[in-house]
Amino acid sequence: MVAGPDGGFRLPDGSRLAPDASWFDAERWRAAKIPGVRFPVFSPDFVIEVRSPDDRVRPLQEKMQEYIDNGVLLAWLIDPISKTATIYRPGVALATLENPSTLPGEGPVEGFVLDLRGIFT
Repeated sequence: MVAGPDGGFRLPDGSRLAPDASWFDAERWRAAKIPGVRFPVFSPDFVIEVRSPDDRVRPLQEKMQEYIDNGVLLAWLIDPISKTATIYRPGVALATLENPSTLPGEGPVEGFVLDLRGIFT
């Protein structure tokens, strides 16, 4: 399943976050749902955040790490201002790419490729 910024999540640490885009396994989502609970505790598999002109980088970086700390398997922070894309994965050092034209998916989104040319121009 895919969700946009209107799709929020209540993460295992109790925080509520709404990434700009997210992907998660529909069966895993159904298994997490609890009757009478509007927002079950659930972490998507993959999230994307895009820095807006008014956003400061540090809070976004902290938010990305919070996703990973709560079970997200892959997270991309796309910064059109600096034209960078930072890749977050559990247990792996951050990877920051400068002015990439595309970002290839891996793990939960293997085969997905995000075209960044329209975002970075």
